[in-house]
Amino acid sequence: LYLVKTLVTLLNGEIKVEGDLYVTDEFDLYTSNGRITVSNVKADCDISLDTSNGKIIATNIDASRLIFDTSNGDIELSVLGDYDDYRIEMDTSNGDCHVDNIEKNDSLYNPNANKLLRLSTSNGDIEIDFIG
Repeated sequence: LYLVKTLVTLLNGEIKVEGDLYVTDEFDLYTSNGRITVSNVKADCDISLDTSNGKIIATNIDASRLIFDTSNGDIELSVLGDYDDYRIEMDTSNGDCHVDNIEKNDSLYNPNANKLLRLSTSNGDIEIDFIG
């Protein structure tokens, strides 16, 4: 499925986007209270996922800029690409961070890479897996 722009905003509820999607202009999902689940998305634009209270699960994502934020919940991401290609910014106050099943500090990795993963949660774990 080819989409130019995808914007979804909910006050309460889960957002689930699954299927083979190709997005060219904008992919922005927001909910105040609920999980966000996204799978099989290729984007030529930023992918922004934001929830105040809920887990973010993104599987088989192919994009050059991913920005995920939740206050209370885990972030699980499997990205199509290589670790070395992404500037990784992870931040959690109360949780652990793992990249390819290796525990990392919540910090900055590959600062000169061209692509970006910016993942933030206050209360939850962050897990990134690269599928190269």
